Amino acid sequence: MDEDFKQLRALTEVVKDAISLKESESSKKLMYFIKRSLNQVGLAGEYEESEVLIKAYLRVRDRILSGTQIDNHLGYLTRVTYFIILEENRKRQRQIRLGQKLSHLTFVQDVIPDGSFCEGVSEDLVGSLWASFRALSERDKEILILRIVRGLSWKEIGFLMVSQGKEKKIHTGLEAKLRKQGERALAKLRKQLSSVNDS
Repeated sequence: MDEDFKQLRALTEVVKDAISLKESESSKKLMYFIKRSLNQVGLAGEYEESEVLIKAYLRVRDRILSGTQIDNHLGYLTRVTYFIILEENRKRQRQIRLGQKLSHLTFVQDVIPDGSFCEGVSEDLVGSLWASFRALSERDKEILILRIVRGLSWKEIGFLMVSQGKEKKIHTGLEAKLRKQGERALAKLRKQLSSVNDS
């Protein structure tokens, strides 16, 4: 435990020196390395050097507490900051690709014409389904289209909703919220279809 404490204290000193921009050559080099790495991957405007450094500090601290022996705190911290920058860049690239994919989506009416029906299914049933679908709110229709027709995951639907300004931001409860809305929309569709068929 004493060894862990010593390591944590040494790690904290390295981080404090770097954040306070002390004149030591090593802390200057670390902050310059982070800044240069952010610039290289195009994340300079999205992340501050200190933000990356704090994330790296927390990650290295957890390694120390789990029993990892670190001899060169500055070198180890530098490698971890680089891995974090690469991770954030990969995350951003995935979001860009997902945004491009979702931007090409069109509504189901472009895919399935109004009067179409599958062989073996009565046209009346399909007509009832469309009538029930049209009775739903725009939000419910969109969620069902994206989930059932387009086959998007709840995460993808959440990203699309945020990018269109229909949700404020991506947060941990967004997928669960959309899933619940989808379940309710499907229940409404079933109820509406049932009432159409009974009349």
